[in-house]
Parts: sequence; structure tokens; C-alpha cells
Amino acid sequence: MDIKIEKVTYNNPKHRKILKVVLSKWFINPKELNWTDPRINYPFNFNKWVELTYKNPKVNSFVLNKNKLIVGMGNIIFNKQTKYAHALHIFIAPECRNNGFATKILKYFETIAKNEKMEKIICYFFKINIFIFKNIIR
Repeated sequence: MDIKIEKVTYNNPKHRKILKVVLSKWFINPKELNWTDPRINYPFNFNKWVELTYKNPKVNSFVLNKNKLIVGMGNIIFNKQTKYAHALHIFIAPECRNNGFATKILKYFETIAKNEKMEKIICYFFKINIFIFKNIIR
């Protein structure tokens, strides 16, 4: 199983096109969309998604590829003044869950946050996902 985490950007037309297709498929379920970003109403609107969060140049976006297919995504913002990082919009495709992919993204974020000299990572989770957070904190 070939798993890679790759940086993407919504400003890159190729990345944007792929992200639009992938996210539109993932957010066909209104609950998935609401759990990921309650600010966006169903049906999913990719342009609003980008406008609300991804026009900010401080947002670093990553996708998790398994055998060259996108199975998850996550984003992180670094605040150099507070030395806090904020992980957001971490999402794993429903058919790929329970394989440790969210943990893999969070551990990757932990590594890059340390490299950026961050002292804390802020993540917001639903109660059903708290176990993921507890598993990466030692």
C-alpha cells in the first residue's frame, strides 16, 4: 500500500480542479459537510468553500494519497506570533476510514508544526473522533 501526503494549493488550477471533484463527491452527504464545516450549507458549494477559508495564504493544504487516489485531506495554519498551529478540515473518505489515515495526517502536522517552531496544535473534533486526538498525544 503506497501512502503519501502531498501539499496542494487552491491557487493551482490543476489542484483546484481535482479538489473540486473530490470534495464534491465527499460532501454529497449533508452530514459530512456539516461536520467538516458548519458554515457551509448543503448542497456543497466549492467556490464558497474556497472563499471562506482557502483564500487565506497562511492555510497549508495537504492530501493523503493511497495508490495515487486521494483518500483524505487536512489543512494547517501556522501563527508565528502565538506559536500555535490550527489543524482544520481534516477529512477521510468514508470508504477509507478506520485505517489510521487521520492519525497519519495529524502526526504529519505534528512534525511540520515542530519544524515551524510551534508550541501547540489546536484541533476541534466531534466526540466520536476524540480517540484520534488521544492517540497522537503522548
